[in-house]
Amino acid sequence: MAKFCPRRRKSRQDVEGYKNASATANVSRYSPDGFRLPVLANEHRNCRQIQAKVQKYWEAMEELAKDAKARMEVLCAYYAGNETSRTFPVGTSRDCLFNTDRYPAGSERRYIDFLQDQLAWWDKEYMKIRQSREQCEQAKQDLEDYQRHAAEAKNVFGQNLAYCAKAQESLDEASCSYKAAVKEKCTDAGGCVDNSWKTYNGTLQQAKVEETFLKAQMRAVMRIDCYLGVFELKDVAAGIEACKHKDYRNHTNVTAMEFPTQSKPHVPACRYDFADIAGYCSYEDKYYSHTFGLSDPCTASCCKAGASCNASTRETV
Repeated sequence: MAKFCPRRRKSRQDVEGYKNASATANVSRYSPDGFRLPVLANEHRNCRQIQAKVQKYWEAMEELAKDAKARMEVLCAYYAGNETSRTFPVGTSRDCLFNTDRYPAGSERRYIDFLQDQLAWWDKEYMKIRQSREQCEQAKQDLEDYQRHAAEAKNVFGQNLAYCAKAQESLDEASCSYKAAVKEKCTDAGGCVDNSWKTYNGTLQQAKVEETFLKAQMRAVMRIDCYLGVFELKDVAAGIEACKHKDYRNHTNVTAMEFPTQSKPHVPACRYDFADIAGYCSYEDKYYSHTFGLSDPCTASCCKAGASCNASTRETV
């Protein structure tokens, strides 16, 4: 005999649908990767590495400028001693004396030798002044160059500092958004389960009322079907008696009308790792590492005020 299933006002799929709906809240897709924390951390880390190099170059230029200034002061003081600070251009009256021992009267070249020696001496004095002036001017130029390089490096450092601060802000705020999203999803998931479970129980109660009617209806249909079959028997009376006493309560066609009771779905624990939440020390250890100590104290929306990080290891989500 073929199974006969009367039309039900609430199908099993309706009840199961409510039950399954309560388990659809899934927070697994809410992850640090979903909020680009690793990507933003690398951008921030790379920026801080560049900042460290620029800072090192700037500091080197500052030191070179200091050294250049000291060297310039020495060389220009030497030049001033040879030129602007002298009472007389060069030499003394003794340097111009005609030494008769060096240039004896019997020498035919005494005056030529004297004048040549004088020329060589004056040329040497001239070169000394000229070289000291050139060294002073070069030292001044070197100082200007180092000061210009230092100023340029300082300007680049300032721009890089602002960019890195913005990169860190983007990272920290993304972490705060991740934390807020997880909390919101946890609340939504719990509410979804509770609301769906309430709907499921209400629907199940109504279905259970109909279940009694449907099972009774199915037993009656099967008994009628049994009666219809006895007319094919030789002993119709015996067949009718047999149909009267048949128990259809456990027949598959009858039990198919049952709505099984389901247990309330389990809501997975909703947690996040503090190492992914801005403001916590474990977060700084993870995301501020290899930034040469240049990362700023977190000022994002989920960070507490002050320069110190949160050393907590537990928090209620």
